[in-house]
Amino acid sequence: MMKRLITVVCASLLLSACASMPGQPSELSQRVDGTYMYSVEKNARRMGVRVEWVNPPLQKLEAPAPRVVTFGSSASNDDPDEN
Repeated sequence: MMKRLITVVCASLLLSACASMPGQPSELSQRVDGTYMYSVEKNARRMGVRVEWVNPPLQKLEAPAPRVVTFGSSASNDDPDEN
């Protein structure tokens, strides 16, 4: 029983740590759509309505290109077939 409890607690901790990691692709590929918010708020003010954003509209962005890391020098020729 104690072994199962320890396993469940460890799994819960690991899963919760992964869920809260900053910089996930979904966070990086979206930002608040300020232009749309400004337009809605401007129209609402003209009609005397107050807008409170609970879930602000998001603007999709292109995902950043993956970084490529190479090791070694491009000046060295390690391939014996190219000599």
